[in-house]
Amino acid sequence: MSSMTTARSGLLTIFVAAVDFAALASLGLLYTPELLRDPLSLTLLLALAGTVGARSVRLTESGLRVVAADAFIFCALLAFAPAAAPLVALASMLGVAAGKDGKLLSVKAAFNTGAVPLSMAAGTAVFLQLGGSTGGTPGAVLPLFAAAATFGIVNVLLTTTAVHLGTGRNWLELLRQSFGVAIVSGITHALLGAGLMWVFAATGPLGLALGLVPVIPMEQYARGLAGRFDRLGGRIGA
Repeated sequence: MSSMTTARSGLLTIFVAAVDFAALASLGLLYTPELLRDPLSLTLLLALAGTVGARSVRLTESGLRVVAADAFIFCALLAFAPAAAPLVALASMLGVAAGKDGKLLSVKAAFNTGAVPLSMAAGTAVFLQLGGSTGGTPGAVLPLFAAAATFGIVNVLLTTTAVHLGTGRNWLELLRQSFGVAIVSGITHALLGAGLMWVFAATGPLGLALGLVPVIPMEQYARGLAGRFDRLGGRIGA
């Protein structure tokens, strides 16, 4: 192993540790007692997110993944408490690690289980600052879209930085590959999450299972994007 590779590995380890620490801290900062108001529904949402997370699709060399469980994450933001969204994001990434990657104990898993919850925590903070409401109260569209955009932007920045540190690939090129996809995916899943919140409010916990309905179309869309990137010279890790 060359000294440059060793240095990159060390920097990546430090970066991943910092991301994980920030994610843990954000969960603590966002926690409110309302998180445990409906433990049954929250547990079901966590289980669904983890199950769907195991079916993620990887796009491009940047390592960005499209996870249909993101709709459950935004439902958690709208229907439960502020800390619920990053917590459900964590469940979905544990599903990714246990399912597609098959490695719960790896640098990739350690990064994903920190980066996605941290990105959602940033989105949640923006959502609350713009007057968005949690706990099942309908909020304005602007805070939700802002949360989705923030989630996508922070996630892409963290992911491209991690790939750059680990491989030495051009950071701007990695960012260019993934930025637009992340924003569109985030806003689409935010809208699905809002719809799922309304279903949950009307039907109760079992209504959350309807969030599985758009999973297959979203996966097919993601695989179509992955195929396009592959033809352009990217790599797919499905």
